[in-house]
Amino acid sequence: MIKNIFLTGPRNVGKSTIIKAALVLFVGTVGGFTTLPKLLNDGRRVFLMDSFNLDYPANYIPYICEVGKNAKLEPILKTFDDFGVRILDDSLQKEVDLVVMDELGVFESEAIYFQEKVKSCLASPIPVLGVIKAKDTKFLKEISDRTDVQVVNVTVNNRKLIKTEIQNIIVKQFNPIANEERR
Repeated sequence: MIKNIFLTGPRNVGKSTIIKAALVLFVGTVGGFTTLPKLLNDGRRVFLMDSFNLDYPANYIPYICEVGKNAKLEPILKTFDDFGVRILDDSLQKEVDLVVMDELGVFESEAIYFQEKVKSCLASPIPVLGVIKAKDTKFLKEISDRTDVQVVNVTVNNRKLIKTEIQNIIVKQFNPIANEERR
């Protein structure tokens, strides 16, 4: 049985929406993170990392990217290698019932400490439910190629079916009773 599931597919197809709908049915403790878009005053969109289990320090906004040269988004590695690692560490130490990683993408390509912590979570007995970008980076390929990871492609045509399947997995396999059997 695969214990780590990542959804992939085109932008705005509903991957994060599927995870949110599944979490409504989950009765255990949740750790991990989600990425949220933020519109800057000049109209450009950036993203920040939000935690299910940790508050971020006052006066700190955990941006995962910034507008760099030529108005291109560039990663902020410190957010991944500091705040992201702390989020995942906390999830492992508290032995939450489910770790959410929404989403893994290209900004993490050079965040070595974060990558290692993601792999630690995947190797732990705690199931992971996440989103992974359909991009060709070494890190994303390593995650997709793991034998304990199932990658599910979400499309406009199958998203309702995938939503139902993920909700069933949440209820029947990822609930705290199922987690206790794995530990």
